[in-house]
Amino acid sequence: FWIDGELAGNFMPGAVKGYWMRDTFRNDPTDQRSRPFEGIRWRTDPRVQINKFWFLYYMSEGAFSGTEKDSHGAAVNTKENSVRFDHVVVAKEYIGPLTK
Repeated sequence: FWIDGELAGNFMPGAVKGYWMRDTFRNDPTDQRSRPFEGIRWRTDPRVQINKFWFLYYMSEGAFSGTEKDSHGAAVNTKENSVRFDHVVVAKEYIGPLTK
């Protein structure tokens, strides 16, 4: 996947080394359980269509624990956290960064 035109992740077979823990592949080449990632087995039947693209971003209560200001000096709400996504594109191939 790409973020702002920069390759941020490559999940082709063997591209990363890690291990599965339940439903999550942990990218950790130093762990003794690690093996080359086997890749994502995409469906090839044209009758099967994508029905969901789900963003999941978890922030724990301790994400900003004890923080009162961010790196720019702006006040940080330590009671509530939010994540905003903007300009998300889902495509079969790289289409380049969005331009103004």
